[in-house]
Amino acid sequence: MSTTASPTGLADPDEFDLRLPVSYLADGHSVRSWLLTTDHKRIAILYAITITAFFFVGGAAATLVRLELATPEADLLRADTYNKLFTLHGVVMVWFFLIPSIPNTLGN
Repeated sequence: MSTTASPTGLADPDEFDLRLPVSYLADGHSVRSWLLTTDHKRIAILYAITITAFFFVGGAAATLVRLELATPEADLLRADTYNKLFTLHGVVMVWFFLIPSIPNTLGN
């Protein structure tokens, strides 16, 4: 696009494209448009939602472990189930919450 100078030396305002950019929230509302997006703002929102979901999964495992430890007998969980929940809590909170949250959310 070439701009021509007016007699005052300024560009003609009719030649500029004054359309507003499309908002990332209005750029389609389907699941496909959200999952296949390359918009950094949408990707950050998806990171935040996923990290929050994993936080609640790890928190639920920790709650069950704490409920088991509240009584001296093993009346809520069996020993192998307790070990599995303890491991699940550690893996989810470290690998799916802590490690992704800092660089991805802050970096994006």
